[in-house]
Amino acid sequence: MDLLVLIGLAVVSAICFHAMSGRYFVASLCSGCFVSFVFVAIATFREGHVDPFFLIALVVGAVYATGIALLIGIPFALRRRPKPGRCRKCGYDLTGNVSEACPECGTQKPT
Repeated sequence: MDLLVLIGLAVVSAICFHAMSGRYFVASLCSGCFVSFVFVAIATFREGHVDPFFLIALVVGAVYATGIALLIGIPFALRRRPKPGRCRKCGYDLTGNVSEACPECGTQKPT
């Protein structure tokens, strides 16, 4: 039961962190640490005392939750990758554009 709660928390937080952040690894790490802390805090509250293996549980939970967050974040990372020939910021098609800036948003072409 506890494993299902950990996986559920990891999936939900991974989706939230990846949707809010533009950085794949930062979002995954934040999600993993957040889930681990919440999971261990819930277990501590349920038992009524601090477990002597609190730090070990925190680290192991963070590793598993970060792994789940990395897997969940793959579609988010792929969706953010700019396509060739398009503006990095807005995605405008720059085919045939000879100026040094995107006509849609004004972003300069990389040199």
